[in-house]
Amino acid sequence: MLMKRHHLKYLSLILFFHVFPLFGQEIITADKYFDQVSGIYGKIMDYEAKIKITQEDSVMSGSIFYKNPNLVRIDFDEPEEQYLLVNDEALSIYIPKHSVLLKQYLPRRSAASLEAMANSQGLIYLRNNYKIAYVLGPDPVPLEENSQEMVVKLKFQWRATAEGFKDIEISFSEKGLIRRVKGITATGVHVQFDFTDMKTNGGLPVEYFNIDDPPSAYEYKNFLFGDED
Repeated sequence: MLMKRHHLKYLSLILFFHVFPLFGQEIITADKYFDQVSGIYGKIMDYEAKIKITQEDSVMSGSIFYKNPNLVRIDFDEPEEQYLLVNDEALSIYIPKHSVLLKQYLPRRSAASLEAMANSQGLIYLRNNYKIAYVLGPDPVPLEENSQEMVVKLKFQWRATAEGFKDIEISFSEKGLIRRVKGITATGVHVQFDFTDMKTNGGLPVEYFNIDDPPSAYEYKNFLFGDED
C-alpha cells in the first residue's frame, strides 16, 4: 500500500528534526583537534611519566621528566643507570655498559627526536613541518588490537625530506595527553614511544636537570652534527 501524502509529510518532518541537528554540530577537523591538544600542552609547565622506547627488536624503559620550555631528562631502568639529558647547554646520553658519554652541544637548530615532541614546543614543530590528518577519524579508537584503552590518533607526514621522521602517528588519551608516538625514519626504521602514568605541573625544580658527567666516562663530543659555529 502506498503511503498517504500526509503521512509522507509527517515522516519528512520527523526525519528533518532528527537529521538537521547533525548539520548544526561543529565538525572537529584534524587541525582543530591538534590545536585543542596543543592548548592543553601550552598549560603544562612540567611533567613526569613512565616511558618505553621500542625500536625494531630493542626495548628501553624508564622515567621521563620535562620542564618548560626545553628541559628533558630520562632515567632508564632498562638499560640500568643509562640516562638522557637535554638542557640549555647540550644533549647528553650516558651509556654505562661502555662507559661512554655522548654529548651534542646544541646548535641553533634542534634534533627531530620523538621524545622531544611530547611538549608544547614539539607540537609547534609538528605544526610547522608536517601535514596533519586523522588516522581513522575524530572518534576514539582502541590504542591497539584487543586494547580497552581508547585514544584519538593523528598522523603527520613531512612537508620536506629534510625532517628526521617522514611519518609520525600520535595517539592522544581522553585527557588530550600524548599516550603513544610512532615514527618512521627516512631509512624505514620504526620507533615507538609509550608514555604512561603522566603527572603534570608538579613543580619540578630546574636543578633536577643538571647531572654531573661521570668522571670515568669517555666523552664523544658533537656526535650528531659535528662541530658547528
